[in-house]
Amino acid sequence: NGHTYNHIVLRRFDRNAASYFYQAVEAGESAGAEAIILDLRGNPGGYVYILETILGYLLPPDTVILISNGRLGREIYKARGSGSIKAPLAVLINKTSYSCSEMTAAALQESKRATIVGKKSGGKAGIGQPLQLPYYAFMSVTIAEVFTPSGKPMEKNGVEPDVPVELTIEDIIKGEDSQLNAAISELDKMFEKAEVAFDPTTSQPQVSL
Repeated sequence: NGHTYNHIVLRRFDRNAASYFYQAVEAGESAGAEAIILDLRGNPGGYVYILETILGYLLPPDTVILISNGRLGREIYKARGSGSIKAPLAVLINKTSYSCSEMTAAALQESKRATIVGKKSGGKAGIGQPLQLPYYAFMSVTIAEVFTPSGKPMEKNGVEPDVPVELTIEDIIKGEDSQLNAAISELDKMFEKAEVAFDPTTSQPQVSL
């Protein structure tokens, strides 16, 4: 189809995830990528401040990205950044996309910034606090419930994709990724629907996606 897309796989929202994501976007732009496929399948989550940073690249400044309600009361989290990444976006999720990955999908879906493709996310979203155990072990204790920007509870509900696609055993055996192919197809459709109009006073093309 002549279009090039940047497939970025984010394994978790760890301390390096925001810089990794930004560098991957820059590398894609240098290679001529016109859109991004952010792959959050199997991503168990991570740090909320990393979520705020990554969404800060993709959404306008101070966009509400999630709401929490816990022992410390209600708190509103916002995107931290300038929204500098403007490329069209598709996001892949599945039943093992948890926590920050499904928060990301929900924020991008409700803001209409991205098309969400795949299977419903895991519905295990909450604000956790690390608790140290004997023998240097740790566990995370949920201290707040999480809601989407529009106020929908995420725990046990997850995120429903805009384009549901099953990845079957047969697909895996064949080495095919039906969900990734569906994301590519959605971006193809976006570009196909792009309308080119000409302003008769300037004769300059105006493109809307």
